[in-house]
Amino acid sequence: MLEADNLKETLTPCGPGSIPSGTLFDVPTRQERLKELELKMGEKDFWNSTEAAQKIVGELKALKAVIVPYLDLARRIDDLGPCTNWPSRPTTPTR
Repeated sequence: MLEADNLKETLTPCGPGSIPSGTLFDVPTRQERLKELELKMGEKDFWNSTEAAQKIVGELKALKAVIVPYLDLARRIDDLGPCTNWPSRPTTPTR
């Protein structure tokens, strides 16, 4: 497993024409959907329909399975920023 300290040596920045991972994973849209689902889960009658609630919980888990590792890796790469010559990661995906 790669340590954060070794990322600089094993990863290369995106070259011209590369698809930034933010566009590929569409993290901002997924984060917004995650917030919507969390709000739904906070409603008092959320569990009145077990089947509907389970679908929402499943979608929430699937979103977190993509978002959490992505954000963790992005944070680790950003932490390496000052000790590398990499350009800083864009905060919003480019399309």
